[in-house]
Amino acid sequence: MSKKSELAACLLLVTLVVSPAHAQQAQTGEAASATSEATKTYPEEALRWLRAGKRFYEGGTRLVPKDHQQAKSAFEKAAEYNHPEALYYLGNLYQNGEDVPHDSEQPAT
Repeated sequence: MSKKSELAACLLLVTLVVSPAHAQQAQTGEAASATSEATKTYPEEALRWLRAGKRFYEGGTRLVPKDHQQAKSAFEKAAEYNHPEALYYLGNLYQNGEDVPHDSEQPAT
């Protein structure tokens, strides 16, 4: 299975498993306890990449500016572990074309 096919399968799984309400909470950071429960089975490295990606995605501080290119890179590394939240954010970056080329096919294929 190609890397692109694996990503597509993971994104489909995330879409089916993560409810829209949970996805919205995860995006706003309100689901921290639920997210920590859901991510306990993932390696620490995947969690570090996910946290780094979220910092760059949200950004807006003096220490960590908003940088969707850096966020994309971090989410891709977390997605290598099939982390559903990383896949969700990565799909959003492509779907919305946020500082990455808009590609409605990338998240789906």
